[in-house]
Amino acid sequence: MSEPASPSEIEQGEGGPVGREPERRREPVFNMPPVVLAVIGICVVVHLIRLYWLTEDQDFSLLIRTAFIPIRYSGRFDLDFYAFSTPFTYAFLHGGFAHLAVNMVWLAAFGSPLANRFGALRFSLFFAATGLAAVVLFWAVHPLGLAPLVGASGAISGMMGAAARFGFRTDRSSGKAAFAGAPLPMAA
Repeated sequence: MSEPASPSEIEQGEGGPVGREPERRREPVFNMPPVVLAVIGICVVVHLIRLYWLTEDQDFSLLIRTAFIPIRYSGRFDLDFYAFSTPFTYAFLHGGFAHLAVNMVWLAAFGSPLANRFGALRFSLFFAATGLAAVVLFWAVHPLGLAPLVGASGAISGMMGAAARFGFRTDRSSGKAAFAGAPLPMAA
């Protein structure tokens, strides 16, 4: 028997030429769900606009309108549109590049497994809910505070807890349950 004359004469199997191992699909270096990339993109764009486009007065006005300021909810001020939007918009503002970078790294690390598990809509709702929970706790501790709350740290902290509970339950290398069994009770 002679060698095949052309590649078309090579016997084909299920995964390609017989006797050869099929090519493995390579995972991308950055394997983040689009919804996580979108949140990161929004945070970065907002920060760049604040730094390079707005004047100092415009930035201050933006902070007053979009950062969470606890005293606004003390009953001393009329509630306006911003009183209802700031419990959500504060998460897209950051105090500097270091604050932004650290938050986005943690969002990528803990948001990605949740977005893969929940899907884009449920992830977005969970991000909003954990951000709102952080605002409620901040307001409960500092009800008359004048300092604005900015950053996605509160929402990301909620995601860290959820990722510990849901996101890492399967070992991707073997496909087996990594933390099988019922969750431990919270009682002391």
